[in-house]
Order: sequence, then C-alpha cells, then structure tokens
Amino acid sequence: MSLPLFQFGSPDSAPPVDSAPPVRGAFQSVRAVLFPAPTGGAEARVSSEIDTPAVFLAKPRALWRGAWFAAVLFLAAVANAAPDLDQILKGVENRYNTATTIQVDFVQTYAGHARNTTEKGTLFLQRPGRMRWQYSSPPGKMWISDGKDVYDYFPEQKRVEKSKFKETDDLRAPFAFLLGKLDFHEQFSNKFDVTVDGPDTKIVAFPKSDKLLYTEISFEVAPNFTIKRVSVKGQDGSSTDYVFENEQRNVKFSDAMFHFAPPAGVEVVDSSKGN
Repeated sequence: MSLPLFQFGSPDSAPPVDSAPPVRGAFQSVRAVLFPAPTGGAEARVSSEIDTPAVFLAKPRALWRGAWFAAVLFLAAVANAAPDLDQILKGVENRYNTATTIQVDFVQTYAGHARNTTEKGTLFLQRPGRMRWQYSSPPGKMWISDGKDVYDYFPEQKRVEKSKFKETDDLRAPFAFLLGKLDFHEQFSNKFDVTVDGPDTKIVAFPKSDKLLYTEISFEVAPNFTIKRVSVKGQDGSSTDYVFENEQRNVKFSDAMFHFAPPAGVEVVDSSKGN
C-alpha cells in the first residue's frame, strides 16, 4: 500500500470586518503612545503641543521611552501575524521537487504499543523513489528501497524482510515522495493547521481518507523551507517523530547504495513472492 506523505482551508471564523490588521493595529498603538488624544483643559493644551519641536527637545527621555515601548508593541504584532501559508507550501515543494538527491541526518523516535524506541542515522534519497535509511543506532540496521522492492534489514537477528514498495505500510516509504512529487494540496485534505514557532512554521496536515494508517502529519519548516521535523500520529494511537539535521542537496550517490544483497547466513523473508 502506498502512502502519500504529505489541505489548506478557510479558517473557522473570519475576523470582524472593522477589526484592524495586526500591522495596522501596531501603528495605531505607536500613535497612541507618542501622540495621545487631548482630554481637555491643561492636559489638552499640552497634548496638542506635543508635536512641536520645543516639546520634543524638552522631554526627549520620556519620548524615547514611549517610542521604545511602541516599537516593542509593533514588533510583537508583526511576529504574531499569520504567515503566508501558500508561499511556505510552494517554497517547500520547490526546494524538494527540484532536488535530484537529498542526504540528511535523522533521529527517529517511536512511542506506542507499550514500547518506546529512539534510533538515529542518515537518510539518502534519490529520484525516482530510491531510499536508504542507514542506521548508526542500532548499528548496521538498514531500510532500503530501489523504487520497486523494500528491504528491511535487522543485523542482530540476521534477517531481512522483502516486500513490494507499492504494498508496504511502513511510514518511512512516503518519504520517497519528497523528491519530484511533493504536492501538499494533492496529497492531503483541504485543511491545514498552522502555527508559528519562533522563526519556524509548524504545519499539520490531515489525510484525505480515514482508511490510511495515520490521522495527521505535522511538518516543522525553517525560513529557508527546509523540513526540520516530521511527526506522524497513527490510527493505532502510536506516534513516530523524525528530526532532521545537516541536509545536503544534489549529492552524487552510487546506484549500489539503493540495492541490497543479503549477507551470507541471513534469512530472507520475502512477502513479495506471488504478487
């Protein structure tokens, strides 16, 4: 079974028509701090004269404090403004769809079915549909796809499981869609939950069908559109988290990296036979 890895819909409720956008609201805050409205009497006269050069020169310290506070309000409003989601999605798609290969270090954490595991290694991707998950912990473990078949190798057990790529339900398989075939609107439903996390953006995508093995996938995207993290929640309540670092694009790989020859004495469990 092939699982597409990667829906933007309208928000549940639109803001009131007369509400000010975040940035315009920030400017209004700046104006309110620097040029407060007259309230009458002597205060009104002082306020009405605040924009004269004499007042600016007479009370520079107070004005600078007000300007500093207003600047903080403005920057906070800008930081909390909603990101341009379409631009982010297109940026991510363009980054990976134009790459021929990707090499990136990963940490993989799984929680579910009364067990928790953390593994790490390096992921190699090459068009079309070739992958090599090479583990340094546990050492020697590999998950390799040549685009047609998948080999899941467990060196400690001296066993390799072979299956058809199109039929595997392993959550690593959809990463093959990163290169050349990534399309968020095509591969997910028309709804996305988006939040800003510091300089990064977190995008939560949902499946088009409840028959798929996951309920949601979240992506943490850097300002340069690099995918830093992918978290998958399974239908069975499990969660699998991938943290990526040191991404390199268009590195030259040998074809041999994506072919697996079982070592002597290794049991081959071939579920692809007869299909």
